[in-house]
Amino acid sequence: MNDSRLFIKCKAIEIQNDIISQTNGSTTKKSAKSLKIKKQCMKRIVANVTMGNNEMINISPFVFQFYELDDLELKGMCCYYFSTYCHLFPEKYLANKDLFINDLRSTSSVIRSLAMKTICYFPIEEFQKDITVPYMRKLLSDPDSYVRKTTVFGIGKVFELNPSLIEESRLIEKLNSLLHDPSASVVSATVAVLDYIIETSPEMKLSIDEENVSSLVSLLPKASEFSQAYLLNAILSYVPQSNQESIDLISDLLPYLQHANIAVAINALKVIIYLSNYVKAPQDSISVLPQRLGNSLVSLLAKSPEIQFLVLRNVILLLLSKPNLIKLDVTMFFCQYHDPIYVKDTKLEIIYLLANYNNLEIVLRELEEYGTEADIQMSRKSIRAIGNLAIKLEDGAEKCTDVLVNLACSGIPFIIQETVIVMKNIYRKYPDKVDEHTIKIFVENSDAIEDAESKASFMWIIGTYCYLIPESLEVLKDFSHSFKDEPLDVQLTTLTTVIKFYLRCPTQGESLLLDILKVCTENLSDPDLRDRAYFYWKILSSQKKFPNAAQDIVLTELPIINSDQDKLDSSILEELELNIGTLASIYLKPVKSVFRLSRTRKLTDSPALQVEYNKSIKSSNLKDDMEDVQTKVLKIDIKSSIGTITSPKLSDNDSYERDPADGVLDRQTPQQRFTLLRKKSKDMLSRPSVSSRDVEKKEDTFDEYGLPQNSKTPNLGDKLKRRMTFTRKKSTMSLKNQARNFTS
Repeated sequence: MNDSRLFIKCKAIEIQNDIISQTNGSTTKKSAKSLKIKKQCMKRIVANVTMGNNEMINISPFVFQFYELDDLELKGMCCYYFSTYCHLFPEKYLANKDLFINDLRSTSSVIRSLAMKTICYFPIEEFQKDITVPYMRKLLSDPDSYVRKTTVFGIGKVFELNPSLIEESRLIEKLNSLLHDPSASVVSATVAVLDYIIETSPEMKLSIDEENVSSLVSLLPKASEFSQAYLLNAILSYVPQSNQESIDLISDLLPYLQHANIAVAINALKVIIYLSNYVKAPQDSISVLPQRLGNSLVSLLAKSPEIQFLVLRNVILLLLSKPNLIKLDVTMFFCQYHDPIYVKDTKLEIIYLLANYNNLEIVLRELEEYGTEADIQMSRKSIRAIGNLAIKLEDGAEKCTDVLVNLACSGIPFIIQETVIVMKNIYRKYPDKVDEHTIKIFVENSDAIEDAESKASFMWIIGTYCYLIPESLEVLKDFSHSFKDEPLDVQLTTLTTVIKFYLRCPTQGESLLLDILKVCTENLSDPDLRDRAYFYWKILSSQKKFPNAAQDIVLTELPIINSDQDKLDSSILEELELNIGTLASIYLKPVKSVFRLSRTRKLTDSPALQVEYNKSIKSSNLKDDMEDVQTKVLKIDIKSSIGTITSPKLSDNDSYERDPADGVLDRQTPQQRFTLLRKKSKDMLSRPSVSSRDVEKKEDTFDEYGLPQNSKTPNLGDKLKRRMTFTRKKSTMSLKNQARNFTS
């Protein structure tokens, strides 16, 4: 039967009838034909178990009978069945314990290993005490290395189910003695299980000294690929006591960076990055190190997209934490047409981090090409990257702006929209480099600006630099026609822009201002919008009492934005470096914020740990002085082991100050609070005028680079007073209370 036909859900009674009919009622018959039939029936059972058909529980008597047969393939399928349903009917497994005992005593090492692997899944305490643990002790001394290795991994599984039983039975001490086993596979399995135990038990710690770490390194050439990965990961428990120790270890591990197995290469990279913390200027002490690390990372980009994504995220981590330790060519991270979108996005972040004034022209040519792609998402991100480069590289800002202008001249709507957004940030960074020609292009293509973010950015540009735009009044009038239908962010930004225009050009903007204020206070019910409109109305009507107050508040200068937002806290970078190659390193966030049960890792102090590095990784939100706490100490023979488990000092607080969840290219600028606005208007307002929504993304439009301009409006204040009084009387009490409660 074709294996694909096995994966069809069926009832247990159907399989039971087939077994009885095809074997003539004898399930213990050992003929070749009978075995073939039983295997076929067992395959159907396993397929249904895999598909989640829990009706297969009822067929367990036949499975126990099949397990008695001396056939390895059949036993393997039965063991899969047992490990899946062992927690449902523990009494059945206790009643058939002799079956497993016989296999544990088998002369075949494969059957002994299979039986041990199976019983380790049984969460039955009586079974564990009477059979599992005693036979673990026995098989840890088995002459076959495969049996010893399987038993070691079984200890880890039982520890997951019943940690106290493993500790009470002193099996961890047995594991410790196996660290001197002649088999590299057994040693690697042992360090892997010990690493798992200390990861899940905060009261334990694995320590390795210089002599024994040399033993681990000497086992690497003899071990299999995944055993090498376990051994490399165990070296993280070694704390170098001198720079030379670290240099020697790094030199020994460099060849493994080019290993064909990805797990080995990534773990070698992680260990080398860890050891570099204990070397003064490692890029100078080992001159080939940056090139070797860079070549290793680039070679992994030839793997599958999923592996590429993992590698690329770790490249970002290394560029943020140790940019001088790796040597990378930006052209190696240019996007390929067949790359998935998540790989392209990550490559864009790396291009941004690697860009400098020397390679800026190459990078801009590549990003400009991405910006004209048919993929709208990729095009927008590329344009956003160009804008971020302009903010990052002051000397190259003009070149970046020229590329953005060329893209905007294409007339493609989504390109124009994204260009407007990034140009707003560039103008905030370089207010003295505002180009009238660029703004004119945006004005000419204003019909193509449709999405909310680009409209808000365009309104900010119009309001801020209206004195450079002759058509600014016409543009504002055009936008005012659809004012009621715009999203709230655009409405708030447009309202502020109209106020800015009026303060700069009072004669031309008076009529438009009155219309917008009337719409906001009478025709629209959003409390934030009404609240802001009333605030502006009140402050403009109080010009005589508080001259120039509106100019000082609305036309205030913006703080200059910078590119420091792409940096992570040094304590987070330290922890992520110790998790290179794991799922935690992908998020670029504190590990506990993603995996709350994980153990916080940090560098161990040592005479070799560089003072300069210690200063750079010091974090104010973590306790520098850790208090001693009472912890459980597992007594182990230190002299006869490579690794010893001791009790560490634990921290009472592992919280973090920041949560850098966004990508490097997608982070937004810090939002400006309205502290100055509240301070200036405190004496003029009788109720709160700034709501919680006023600190949303588009509200940086209140800030202004231009100098405040004085404007005299002799009669407008009286008009606004009368209009405001009339409007308030006209409004219903419920709506007014709604706005007041929402803003407070």
